[in-house]
Amino acid sequence: MITITNLNKSYGGDSILENVSFRILPKDRIGFIGSNGAGKTTLLKILAGHEEYDSGSIVLENPSMKISLLSQLVTLKPYNKVADEMRLAVSDILGLEAEIRAVEEDMNLFADDPEKLDEAIKKYGVLLEKYEHMNGDDISWETDKILLGLGFSLSDKDRYVSEFSGGWKMRLEFAKLLLRKSDLLMLDEPTNHLDMHATEWLENYLASYPGAIIAVSHDRYFLNRISAKTLYLANRHVKLYTGNYDSFVKQKDEEEELLYKKYKEQQRMLDHDLRFIERFRYKATLATRVKSREKMLAKKQLIEAPMSKEKQVHVNFDFDSRQMTKVMEMHDIEKHFDSLTVSLHGDIEINAGERIAFIGENGCGKSTLFNIISGHDRKYIGKLKVHPAANIKYYYQNQDISLIDSNTAFQEMERVAPNGMTVTEIRTRLAAFLFFGDDVFKTVSVLSGGERARLSLAMLLCSSANVIMLDEPTNHLDIPSREALSEALNSFEGTVLIVSHDRYFIDQVCDRVIEIKDGRMESYMGNYSWYLTKKQQLAKKKEFEEKSAKRNSENKPIVRKSIVKPKAVSIEKMIKEKEKEIERAELRLKTTEDLMSDPDIASDLSKISKLSEDYGKISEEIEKLFAEYEELTEQLENQ
Repeated sequence: MITITNLNKSYGGDSILENVSFRILPKDRIGFIGSNGAGKTTLLKILAGHEEYDSGSIVLENPSMKISLLSQLVTLKPYNKVADEMRLAVSDILGLEAEIRAVEEDMNLFADDPEKLDEAIKKYGVLLEKYEHMNGDDISWETDKILLGLGFSLSDKDRYVSEFSGGWKMRLEFAKLLLRKSDLLMLDEPTNHLDMHATEWLENYLASYPGAIIAVSHDRYFLNRISAKTLYLANRHVKLYTGNYDSFVKQKDEEEELLYKKYKEQQRMLDHDLRFIERFRYKATLATRVKSREKMLAKKQLIEAPMSKEKQVHVNFDFDSRQMTKVMEMHDIEKHFDSLTVSLHGDIEINAGERIAFIGENGCGKSTLFNIISGHDRKYIGKLKVHPAANIKYYYQNQDISLIDSNTAFQEMERVAPNGMTVTEIRTRLAAFLFFGDDVFKTVSVLSGGERARLSLAMLLCSSANVIMLDEPTNHLDIPSREALSEALNSFEGTVLIVSHDRYFIDQVCDRVIEIKDGRMESYMGNYSWYLTKKQQLAKKKEFEEKSAKRNSENKPIVRKSIVKPKAVSIEKMIKEKEKEIERAELRLKTTEDLMSDPDIASDLSKISKLSEDYGKISEEIEKLFAEYEELTEQLENQ
């Protein structure tokens, strides 16, 4: 579909991309990864035609193919309504509708002119075929489906863009992009402004997306769900791997293990040659052999040690070890704002050493609760009792504003370090957050957003707290930085409270999940995967109970009358059979989803492509079955 060959790009003499070559095939699902600043966004902009490249080639199999890029820029018109903006996304289809209506008028006008009527009918057929190919009849339904999936309500369609926050405007940009149905959809950090519910919906939606997809993301869980290939950008070059992110990690580890063995063997041989040269440099009888070895060494291409092998740092962070069993307890918290009340009802106890993730949709009150627990907000209703020995430190989303720009990373750590901490210990703790070598002497003013976040987190874990609260700590962090944070938190012996949308991060760190929903706090023991399993079990149980109750209530009047209409019996039987069909289809969907998550299968392109196609077909089948089910129940109710 698209072939990229020897692509090069530089800025002011600094090379960003060198000899980049790979192919994008129809219906490809590619996760695009690399460290912050590596050049991922630049490459996407080049592919979208938003930026020029220096040399190389990009060949499109079909020059008219549609390519779309979700960037972090908002292009919405503030005085448009949401519905207007969504219509702009499919202006080509709306234009086609106008052409079809015009030809329909011509057909009426030329009813008495067979030649012109025949010409209009032919044109009508061509336009109608094109309209059907573009799924024009589904636009209204698809618009509602996408808006609801991304968290909007249907009433939001009549609201003006200017009424929404920046995060919701980005969601609307995303909704427009999905509705456009491009041949190649490129997503740059698509989950940044989505809560868990919207992210999970997006993963399911993309499974049946008709075009190819390239997604840049630091969300490992998301990458595993949506990708069948992984494009890795490092040191200005790219390499395309088969499989999702977990499969890529396995392949990369194997490559680096082999490279490290080669590096160690080469270092051993170099050491041997250097000792030979030094030992016999002045021995006349071996002068020729010494010179020969020197020439060989000068020509030898040196193998660099894999960074992951050279930069593995493990550290145990100090914490306030004062004894306490129960850290805090809270009961029915409420916070009143001018025109809003945030309810956090429920009885919650937090014990020492627990690692708890607080999850819920955006706006449910997670950050509000953290402000109250940390003591930043004391104007609330309800009960909060914190143990006197609890030494709480709080990392909020704009933590880096407290950094001193003129200080180096080392000086900032030194500023918060406990008395008696040595230079080596401070540098070791900085290394745990990926500050190596001269990185520690960079001033805060030149650090990137991700580096500032890492430094703030390192300082927090150096503060001898015994309770650490983290509000979206993985924002601005790439995958290696998130994994460094996970490892650091797992070495911390105190209590950890986290607000995060990063499901993989929660899985790695937390042993308990507290969900905030509909003004209540509900506790689930286990990590995110266990929470998700438990929620699915509860949802199925509730659905089964509701169906059973509905069937029982429908059957009661029939039994009481002792008269059964033949048609009603037939519809009830069809409803029960339809329920069984839905259950079977949902089981097939779950089985397919489990297979897609299997690392062995994810590394097989043909298998994962077939499974992705099956997943989309089964999802469509389930939607159709539910529509038929609803139609049958309506027929029964109207009898």
